Amino acid sequence: MVVGCKKDLWLPFAFFSGFTIFAIYFATHEFLSFSEIWSISFSKIFGTSNAMATATYYKPVFYSLLRTIYWLPLNNWQHILVARSLFAFIGSASLVLTYTIARTYYQKNICAWIAILFLLSINIYSLHFFRVRSDVLLVFFSLLYLYVFLKKSEKKVFSFSPLLLVLSLLAFTSTPKGVYSLIAIFLFSSIHLTEQGLSRKKAWSLSFFHSLMPIFIILIFSSLMMMTQYSDPYALALQYFYNSFENYFSVQNWGHILTLGKQAPLHLLLIFIASVSILRTNKNRRSWLPVLVLSLTMVFFILLHNEKWRFFIGPHLSFVALLIPSLFYTLSKGWMKTLIPFLLVLTPVLFTRYSQWHSSNKTQELIINYLEDMASYFDNPVVFDSVGILPRVQNTYWFIGPNDRVSADYAIRSLGSHPPTLVFITAKLKPISQQILGELAQNYHQYEVGIWVRKDHMDRLNSRQPGLIAPIEYWFSHSMRPPD
Repeated sequence: MVVGCKKDLWLPFAFFSGFTIFAIYFATHEFLSFSEIWSISFSKIFGTSNAMATATYYKPVFYSLLRTIYWLPLNNWQHILVARSLFAFIGSASLVLTYTIARTYYQKNICAWIAILFLLSINIYSLHFFRVRSDVLLVFFSLLYLYVFLKKSEKKVFSFSPLLLVLSLLAFTSTPKGVYSLIAIFLFSSIHLTEQGLSRKKAWSLSFFHSLMPIFIILIFSSLMMMTQYSDPYALALQYFYNSFENYFSVQNWGHILTLGKQAPLHLLLIFIASVSILRTNKNRRSWLPVLVLSLTMVFFILLHNEKWRFFIGPHLSFVALLIPSLFYTLSKGWMKTLIPFLLVLTPVLFTRYSQWHSSNKTQELIINYLEDMASYFDNPVVFDSVGILPRVQNTYWFIGPNDRVSADYAIRSLGSHPPTLVFITAKLKPISQQILGELAQNYHQYEVGIWVRKDHMDRLNSRQPGLIAPIEYWFSHSMRPPD
């Protein structure tokens, strides 16, 4: 049962309301990675007959949510800002869920604030909780599952819950990486229900049914479709998911883990102390075992996954933060009197410790508005835009990625067989740029650095002078920061 009454809620309400407003403001002014823009733009083919639409079906919840933004009458930059604002709101909601889960589980307000302070003081979380990534949506549904589960487990009889089933399904269909958090949730709920007095068999079976059954249903259904050679989009999308499980322990991908270690050594120390304290403390030892398993399982999967990007690591730290409040019970009061003021001081210091912790997207806005104005000189232009810089342009050639040779070859062939009006050369095109330079030199005119226009369409731009503020190649890359 949650400790406190309604009058105790004014502080968290005021804090999270203010934080949400700040998050939306921050998100709409922060530098955009091209992977965010690409997801926003790529979502327009979700549910269409486009040959590449299959690539959106392995994240149906994520892409369908982004697809709804196209219903609004917006220009290109406004469209991107609405998407960013939406995910900043979802990220803020996840922070609220982290607070409510900690408050419910530990039954003390101070424990909830310890989790929040710990989370916000980690730079890799603070700079990525609002990004337009399927990981942010996955963590939201996973945390909502945990909260609903904890509230239902407070009742005398825990039974079948359709809501939990739906939430696990939404988590997995946000991104296949949802299998990580759902396995961690399965272990947490199984141990927690056992400690609540449920028989081990019933606890584990109910937990399996609610958290993991949707995964097996989707996998079995898709496998049957593949066996019957039926062109099931989700089955084909699962092949992309399976392929991502190659080279788990790739040395090249551990740079972001090392960065986390450099930026947050004190946080890693707290995680270690909390884990050891739970295992060494006899009193109430079993009470905190579920959250220990939840957090360490997520740490294991973060280390295991081959794409250890910051926007994958950041949101998933919400699960790890739930472990830290256990120190309130496992450490002596003297230690806690030191820890809480330490976190109170550490949070604002680390949140703003880097001189370049904020990178403006103003130049990106100017470039996108410039390109939008340029495209308006043509009637129904066709754009070769590998990043999707102009999400509102309906006729776009692109490809999934340099490592996806099928889509890359398709894009190259399209450039020759159905020449687009405009070609935007961005960092994503670098791996195949040599294959298209001949076509560009023969049939296109370089209007700006990185912008090519068909020679037979140049007359439309005779009255317009070049004036791009910066090369698009350097301002739309995989980096989270602008070029120096």
